[in-house]
Amino acid sequence: MILTPERAFYTWIALLACAIAVGLVARAFRHLQSRSTGFPRICWAALKWGCTFGTLLMGLSCLYIFWFTYRPQPAPETRTIVAGITYTREIRQQPRPLVIHVTRIDLSTPGLEFLVTPPEPLQGHALRAQKTSTFVRRYGLNVAISGGFFTPWYNHPIWGYPKEGDPVTVAGISASRGEQYTPRWTDATLFIAADNTIAWAKNTGPVYNAISGGDMILRDGAIRPKLGDQLNPQAAIGADAAGRMLFFIVIDGRQPNYSEGVSVSELAIILKGMGIHNAINLDSGGSATIAAAADDGSPRVLNSPTGTFIPGDERPVANHLGARVRIASPHNR
Repeated sequence: MILTPERAFYTWIALLACAIAVGLVARAFRHLQSRSTGFPRICWAALKWGCTFGTLLMGLSCLYIFWFTYRPQPAPETRTIVAGITYTREIRQQPRPLVIHVTRIDLSTPGLEFLVTPPEPLQGHALRAQKTSTFVRRYGLNVAISGGFFTPWYNHPIWGYPKEGDPVTVAGISASRGEQYTPRWTDATLFIAADNTIAWAKNTGPVYNAISGGDMILRDGAIRPKLGDQLNPQAAIGADAAGRMLFFIVIDGRQPNYSEGVSVSELAIILKGMGIHNAINLDSGGSATIAAAADDGSPRVLNSPTGTFIPGDERPVANHLGARVRIASPHNR
């Protein structure tokens, strides 16, 4: 269930009413406890403290829901992550509140390398789930985006699957540095050669890096018809008409008044407005994440994912696409 502003308000009122009611019950228990002795007194004390804890928990829940519903949007931002890679955070109010994260990668940048998550077989699956920020840290990347749809998966705040290290299988074709670990072919695939030239859907040479999504939502500047209309957080990869600039895009969603998400159709329109000519949409919802290395090298999540419906909670996913720029040292020049 998506928490809309109306649902959040009524939930907040219900929790507040429950907190008041539990507080009154605790007050009554305190009065009864003072008039009891022995074992009944212990029981009344336990009930009193249980009600006190319940009141505190409900109060904290009220504060969280209020913050979740009415927290302000962040400020717009544009900065250089490293030479050749630029990050922009764009804020929109139409057609609804949106926070859009865009990373632009100049494919002609000297020392630029791409990496799709390498295979780590376990229990018949090709991959082990990991967070996008973990992927950035493990492989010394400058930036990375969460990848394709995967199985198994189910969402629960406590026992959801997967946790980091759990075996998973990604849909579509995936290859990392020449090692292809999924047999299925799909039209919604980005191929990146060793020299950073890119191809969409069809690859005429050896497969080096490849990552797949759900649909080819933009093909040669044309928006694919009959895309979905459900609002969600979205993630996508795209390129300009010349194939010289690659884009990582994440749009936050499911966060009332902060960023409420877009449909896949709206995603395609937004990407086309950015000058993107070809694009695929990646795994959406709570999986949509973009992360980058901070100045000290530690990974930082740039967007506000909702892995367990909690803003900022990052979900482990199957695969990712990352980029880094190797800057030549004076000894190697």
